[in-house]
Amino acid sequence: MVGIQGRKGYVRLRGQESRTSLNKVSILARKLTSVYATITTKMEFVPEVHQHSAGLIIYYDNMNYINLRKYYSETLGQSAISIIALENGVKTEFVNTRKAVDNVPIYFRLEIRGKHSQFYWGYDGEHYADFDFFEYVAKEDCPME
Repeated sequence: MVGIQGRKGYVRLRGQESRTSLNKVSILARKLTSVYATITTKMEFVPEVHQHSAGLIIYYDNMNYINLRKYYSETLGQSAISIIALENGVKTEFVNTRKAVDNVPIYFRLEIRGKHSQFYWGYDGEHYADFDFFEYVAKEDCPME
């Protein structure tokens, strides 16, 4: 469910089914129009159990995506970030990207440069994620490498 009623000036997404579901998935999407783009967002989200997660995703379809997410890590016993990928339905969590994080506003960025993509994160200063902004800047006149 997407709404602006929860917090003025923010988009609030409430979790539903997993990203692999064909039914009720909470996702706000923007079609890529270039393979040279920078996507940045700032969110506030406090996960309480391991099923809670929110973040920034390159979403091809329900069986293929790469996701920088904030979630509750049972291993760390607190909020954490990590990158997970699903390729043809096979899930890989990049454990070396797992990092404990504070429950404060967090920035996520994705830079796409042709065939290469890179996620970034950083700080600035009830089961929902409030997104302050989502910025998409594309260079549509660049040729593919």
